[in-house]
Amino acid sequence: MIAAMPKPPKPKNLVSRFEFPMRVEVRRGEFEPLDTIRLLDANRLMKGSHKLCVGHVRGGCCPAKTIATVRAGKVVDVTVEACTDRRKLTKEAAAIVKEARRRGYIRKRGRWTPVPVTEFFSSPAQMAKIIVSGWETEGGGCAQICWGDAPIMDCVWCCRTGDELECGFVQVVVEERTAD
Repeated sequence: MIAAMPKPPKPKNLVSRFEFPMRVEVRRGEFEPLDTIRLLDANRLMKGSHKLCVGHVRGGCCPAKTIATVRAGKVVDVTVEACTDRRKLTKEAAAIVKEARRRGYIRKRGRWTPVPVTEFFSSPAQMAKIIVSGWETEGGGCAQICWGDAPIMDCVWCCRTGDELECGFVQVVVEERTAD
């Protein structure tokens, strides 16, 4: 009896793989809160309006700055700034992004549900969970779409803020996968 070959391990944050005409992988960006978040005074954030950087989304051309908007004691929106050093998409890359959108892997961001400041800033882990959960269920946030062979893959890094989708072309060096 021949044993089945084990599947390769699922790369971190992998959303999907599809063929078009080459193998394409779609991954979510990973939110990394700032270390200084624990120093914020939640009582001061309860009053007035504030915009503050709460961390970065990693996985693309640059660490994309993540901005929280606070009004009247609630986080009313979170946006991700696009990388300024991104390159224009090639025709092939634009076609792959279009296919990923058609398949539903890059969607319009859903309406942000306001979150009380005390809940949002209770811990860096809680903040990351709240931010990323919106990306997983409603689309939005950032996604990396890659194709090609290791060690260098062509990738498109797309971030959605509100109704805007901004994408840039990057090449990523990845580790070669070996069978154990």
